[in-house]
This record gives sequence, C-alpha cells and structure tokens, in this order.
Amino acid sequence: MGPTSPGDASHAEGSEAPKPPPGKDRSFGGPLLFLALGALYTLGYQSAYWSDGRPLLDLVERGQWVYHHLAYLPVAQLFYRALQPLFGMDPERSLALLSALASAAAVWGIWRAARTAGLGPSAALSAALFLATTPS
Repeated sequence: MGPTSPGDASHAEGSEAPKPPPGKDRSFGGPLLFLALGALYTLGYQSAYWSDGRPLLDLVERGQWVYHHLAYLPVAQLFYRALQPLFGMDPERSLALLSALASAAAVWGIWRAARTAGLGPSAALSAALFLATTPS
C-alpha cells in the first residue's frame, strides 16, 4: 500500500526523512543564531543613544531600581553589578551588552517558536532574521 501523505514515514525510498514532531527539533541552529547575533550586535555597538537609552543609563548610574519598564532596571542593575567587579565594565558597556544579548535572545525565541509551530529551518531562519534586522 502506498503512502497516505507526503510526510508519512512509510513514503517511498529516496525521499526526505520525516520531520521531527513540532518542538522536538534538536538542531543547533537556534543557539548558533543566538551566538552569531549576540557577537554581531556587540561588535556593532553604537555611540549614539536611541529613544530612552540615555535616561535609562542615567538611572542605572544613580542606582535606581524602579522605572515604568518594570523588569528592565532590576535586570540592568543586577547585570551591571555582576559584570563590574569581574570585567571592570562601566554601566554604559554593561547595558550595551545586555541589550545585545536580549536582542539575540529575542531572535532565538522567534526561531524557536517558528520551529515549534512546524516551520522548516529556512522559513524559521527567515522569520528570525526579519526580526534581527528591524530597527528597535
């Protein structure tokens, strides 16, 4: 008896292997995407501030933990306080690194969500790179 659908495991020899079920992708595409974009964003550090960048930096320098971006300042303060003794980072560089890593993590999250939704690697990468290149 022939295959019942193109994705059926009993399809003809020589065709593509069946895809893993959604959410079971074990490739390294997501982590590699995160590392590559994290490095790219970090290397592309801008000397000009965008939107509320300067006021947020001022708040971190003053040690403030509360702001209308509820989670940002506590995370920024903890990140700065962890990196400063280890690497001697000033608040500006630590916030730039936090921003780069958060952006890369968001792109990885889109890639993961696309793969979980059943998109193939190319379509998931396209979705992730679309987010990666949108201005903030």
